[in-house]
Parts: sequence; C-alpha cells; structure tokens
Amino acid sequence: MAFHPYGYTIFCDDLRKEVGNKRSIIGVYEKVLYVTEEFPVAIPKLVLLTSYIELKNDHPDKVDLLVYLPGDEDEKPSLRAELVYSKVPFSEPNDIDTSDDTKIKMNAEITLSPLILAKEGKIKVRIQRGSEIIRAGALTIKTAPDVT
Repeated sequence: MAFHPYGYTIFCDDLRKEVGNKRSIIGVYEKVLYVTEEFPVAIPKLVLLTSYIELKNDHPDKVDLLVYLPGDEDEKPSLRAELVYSKVPFSEPNDIDTSDDTKIKMNAEITLSPLILAKEGKIKVRIQRGSEIIRAGALTIKTAPDVT
C-alpha cells in the first residue's frame, strides 16, 4: 500500500508547557466552535497544533502551512508559514520500541490572539507541498443555537 502524506490539527483555547517536558492542551474543540455574540466577533485566543507527516525521501524544497478564515478566497489564506522538519525520527502511535526513519514529521503551534472572525464558516488548515494541497483539519464557526 502506498503511503500518502497527511496532516491533522488540534484546535484549542490554550497550550501550556509544564515541568518535565509536558504540554497541557486546554479547551479542545471537536468540530464546531459556537459563538454567542453577533459577527464580527473577537475570540480572545485560539491555538492550532498542526502535525504533518511525509516520506523522508519525498520531501520537497518547501512545505507551507496555510490557514484560511471564514470568507478567505482559495488563493489568499489569512496565514502562511513555512514548515521546517525535525531531524528526530518519527514514531507512529503505539510504536513503543521502534521508530520509522523513512518518515519525517513537522509540527506547528500557531496562536491567534485575538482572532477576529467576520462571519460564520470554517477555519481550514492546509499543507502546501509544491502544487499539492493536503487537508490538515477544519473547525466550523457557528452562532450558538438559541436555548431560550
């Protein structure tokens, strides 16, 4: 079976570095972030923890992380950042004693503070490697349902 590069993003309220090389991820969003105010709305802080995995021998010269906010055009992300790979061997989850030196993993921790959202829609995270675009997560922004 052929390997295909992939990525994923955890959307959360905060990320804290703790003693002993531990990180605490606070307030993780699953699929939807509900807002209770009218748009445009300011979110005090949103953290995007993105990981991207590809084959080491198929690494292009440049890999970019793209973040699209609701209303962004396909060609104009709100944020573009170059990903730089770590030379630490990649380990698949559940691989306790082995690491896979055929893959590389790139991580990005992006803090958007404050985050101004003009309208409902999706925050989309994409990885661009050459002309290829890889989906790496999305968070839907919606007005909270009226519970009265």
